[in-house]
Amino acid sequence: MRRAGVWYLALLFLWFLLYLLFGDGFGYLGLANAVAVYFFLPLPIALLSAWRSRDRRLLAASLLAAGIFAWLWGPLFWPPTSADTNGPALRMMTVNVLGKAGQPEAVLASIQAADALAWALYKSGRYEESRAYSREALRLGTQDPLMLFHAGMIEYRLDDYDEARTHLERAVKINPRFSLLYAETASATLDELRAVVRR
Repeated sequence: MRRAGVWYLALLFLWFLLYLLFGDGFGYLGLANAVAVYFFLPLPIALLSAWRSRDRRLLAASLLAAGIFAWLWGPLFWPPTSADTNGPALRMMTVNVLGKAGQPEAVLASIQAADALAWALYKSGRYEESRAYSREALRLGTQDPLMLFHAGMIEYRLDDYDEARTHLERAVKINPRFSLLYAETASATLDELRAVVRR
């Protein structure tokens, strides 16, 4: 059991190192990053095994892995600190209504597809077109910080600074470290937008 725990944690730390270095830069790494939250499912077993075997190094490595999980996804699991979300949110009642009206998976897939298309159009410089798909992705009050970041950057390129600031502030408020790749860009753009407002 100890050997399995060591291998599991070694592979987990290897993934995290690659994630820090390359983000979603490579196809298979991007695919792994999309399901990375599931890499942490065996972590409680590794923690229990380390605690029962009284192996301090394995316990320290397991606790470090738990810290990585909390740093990357903790805000998604903690209750919100404020009732004010600066806009509509996808509430349980909405999910129930959508679930009874059809297939909620299809709704989620269409939201994700609209966001992916918006970001691809943004990357190719087609900002007006990307705005329409971005708004479609957010129309149900999606609170995904990455989607809000995408919307903010699209509005920024279209010189709609108020909308850009609103979306970026919401993204950072939900999770300041929503993406290792884009969190700094969001903060820097917000600083720039705040400086524009002060002038």
